[in-house]
Amino acid sequence: MNKRLLGSQAEYLVSKTLVSNGYRVCERNYYSHVGEIDLIAEKNEWLVFIEVKSRHDHDLMAAAESVTWKKQRKIIRTAQYYLLEHKLGSVACRFDVICVTNARAAHPDIHWIKNAFVNGC
Repeated sequence: MNKRLLGSQAEYLVSKTLVSNGYRVCERNYYSHVGEIDLIAEKNEWLVFIEVKSRHDHDLMAAAESVTWKKQRKIIRTAQYYLLEHKLGSVACRFDVICVTNARAAHPDIHWIKNAFVNGC
């Protein structure tokens, strides 16, 4: 399957999961000159920046580990830019990684790692 299609399908599944858990999805595929964030959602007073990783097999650790320190730093900088651009000031935020395996299956596996890396907001 095309990687882009697999990624889009995983992001769709994650969006549905977020909404069913009481989150409001604010942005999908937020792009800036700094970088890209797959999903931005909010719940209560929290703004959550989410990196979605998808895999064909059940290797969730490999998906989570693919969010390297360098990738984390880029996501943090992009989140800081988002906060400035939207004049959000000091808002409580966190960075989650959500891994999806078998996105096309009837029952895909979704593994949600909250506070996956250091908060840089």
